[in-house]
Amino acid sequence: MKVLLIKDVKTLGKAGEVKEVKDGYGQNFLIAKGFAKHATTEILAQHKEEERIAAENLAKEIASLKELATKLDKTKIVIRKKLGQNGHLFGSITKDEVAHA
Repeated sequence: MKVLLIKDVKTLGKAGEVKEVKDGYGQNFLIAKGFAKHATTEILAQHKEEERIAAENLAKEIASLKELATKLDKTKIVIRKKLGQNGHLFGSITKDEVAHA
C-alpha cells in the first residue's frame, strides 16, 4: 500500500514523502496514529498543489528579504558619542540608541 507521510516517521521517512509499506503497518499504525494518509490520486494531487503553492510563497518571501537586505546595505546609521583621548568610547552603544538613530 502507498501512503503519504503527514509527520516524520523515524524509521520510514519525512513528512511529504510517498512510501510503499505493508498493508497492516500502513492501516493499523501509520494511518490509525495519524502519521500518514492512504496515497490516493486525489490526495497526491492535492499534496502536489500544496507543495507548489508553498514553493511559490517561499520564492516570494526570499525575493522580499533580498530586497530588504539591499535596502539595509545602503542604509547608514550615525550615532554620536564622546570619545576618550585615545579614541575609544567611554561606554557602549545600546540597542535603544541604535533603534532611535
